[in-house]
Amino acid sequence: MADDKDEIIIVGGGLVGSLCSVFLAKRGFTVHLYEKRDIRKNILDTGRSINLALSNRGRKALRLVGLEEDVLMHTVPMEGRYVHVLSGKNYFLPYDAVHKQNLYSVNRNRLNALLITG
Repeated sequence: MADDKDEIIIVGGGLVGSLCSVFLAKRGFTVHLYEKRDIRKNILDTGRSINLALSNRGRKALRLVGLEEDVLMHTVPMEGRYVHVLSGKNYFLPYDAVHKQNLYSVNRNRLNALLITG
């Protein structure tokens, strides 16, 4: 698909930039990914969530680049959430009552590191 002279520069090594880099590299492009700091070395990324909820669509994107199984090894399945009502009752609400698909909790920095090292 790509020939030797096809080079792509991606500025921003966050989740989207790094996933795009993996997609393009798998298609034969030479990809240069630029990020202000090495995200893999961040202990805490202040101002952002620590964990992300990975849905079926996210898993599909990871599957397309061959990283789904690697990422799933670092996740915790989440079947749903509990709602705590003032009366003291608790209600469990599944994320997907029809298809029984879980969301998967994954650390943002770990996911980013797995994508960058692709």
